[in-house]
Amino acid sequence: MKNLKILLFLVLPIFSSCKEKAEKEDKIFLELNLAEGETYSLTMEMEQDLEAGAGAEQAFVEQYFRFDIESTIQTTDEARMYQLSNAYRRIVMQQRIEYEENEVINYLDTDDPTTAEISDKRLLKYYLNLVEWPYQSRMDRQGNILSSDINEINEKAGGKEFSSPYQSLFTYGIIYPGYALDILDKWDKEINFRDSSISVTGLMNYQLEAFDEERALISISGRIKAVQKGLQAAGKMELEQEGKIWVWIKSGWIKEADIQQRIKYIDADNPSEPRIIEGQVKIRGKQD
Repeated sequence: MKNLKILLFLVLPIFSSCKEKAEKEDKIFLELNLAEGETYSLTMEMEQDLEAGAGAEQAFVEQYFRFDIESTIQTTDEARMYQLSNAYRRIVMQQRIEYEENEVINYLDTDDPTTAEISDKRLLKYYLNLVEWPYQSRMDRQGNILSSDINEINEKAGGKEFSSPYQSLFTYGIIYPGYALDILDKWDKEINFRDSSISVTGLMNYQLEAFDEERALISISGRIKAVQKGLQAAGKMELEQEGKIWVWIKSGWIKEADIQQRIKYIDADNPSEPRIIEGQVKIRGKQD
């Protein structure tokens, strides 16, 4: 059990935006509405519980992650495509592992690396690298991520050894439909992409629950499946999630969110013992 592989889920920044257009008093039009030079911050906190192994090899894991992410709008063009520079400003990890009669505690905070208590120092180096190396992304006005070099930066930082291969799944951004919405209107976004290491399919569902002069409340739910190939920890994952997201109407940035997750992970090396991960994600946004 000393070699227990613990999934560390690195999330991408969450991008959500909206803009009110007074077509009707009971409708709003939601789309990305950003300007060059604007900077926004997000704090994402993830709590996860999981069991791994069986019998004498069974382990119970509780883990907590915090990611402070800052995104700056570098450029916009006539079509209102946005180029963003994104940086991890702080990463915190707390992890407790129980197996047999033993307990292992891992802790690190990139704001104070000297306090780290972690069995594998490479993980600390990886997170410290992440806060040093920003990555770029490009988005359209509906919130679709058109391109990103997050995978290249993550691999350069050393994440191939430690992070989940499913980073692209943990994007809680809202993809807007491109038309005005009434209260309780629904829309969805099909997810279907692949590269040399992963194939992802699924459907995300959205519903406008309420809005006032400053905020809009949107519910989110979905189910996503992924198959990883060609890397050290090949496997399959099924992700179910649902929750609520508040966004600022004027700036479009996320204000707060609460999302519940259930993840089933099947390791290719041990397909008979899938890991079930129950988790919660809380998000707080800040704008200049």
